[in-house]
Amino acid sequence: MRHFFVSLQNRFLSLLLSLLLAFLLPFGLTGCTGAQAAQRAEAAITAVLNIAAVEVAVVPVADQAAYKGFIALAQNVNGQLQTCITNVSGITGKGAKFLSCFNTFAQGLLSPTELAQLRILSPATAAKVQLYVTAIVAGVNIAVAAFGGTAVPVPAVGAAPSASELAPIYREMHRAAFGD
Repeated sequence: MRHFFVSLQNRFLSLLLSLLLAFLLPFGLTGCTGAQAAQRAEAAITAVLNIAAVEVAVVPVADQAAYKGFIALAQNVNGQLQTCITNVSGITGKGAKFLSCFNTFAQGLLSPTELAQLRILSPATAAKVQLYVTAIVAGVNIAVAAFGGTAVPVPAVGAAPSASELAPIYREMHRAAFGD
């Protein structure tokens, strides 16, 4: 029965990501350079991480260590993503290089070992982490779509966020990526 709900949750998250991609791609990533697209997607991811970092103060004490560990890991791999984007060079093949940057970021953040540590959180904290993971994966998938890659699935850490929970984060991601 749990598998059914996880499957249903993943389909819901995929639908939300599809809607986000349909909304954001026409408004900025098409028609810009590969470097601009990569930087905008990374700015959107950074916006989510900044929101998640502020939330540390309201996370229950019992969940603090795991939550802080997730934030530290996310900020670390995001720093690596920024460096990777900055170091992409050459005349050809940049799209594949940028795609590799985002895929490496996703693999580092969403490794099964890291996610297993998050599944011991209280339901409320796990739901909060799921919200941020969903938004981060949306940012990754915007870049992946721009560079012709395969979308990264959203892993299940907690309860799936609602569209109303995601909307303010997606607005902040859009503002960070496009400056409006």
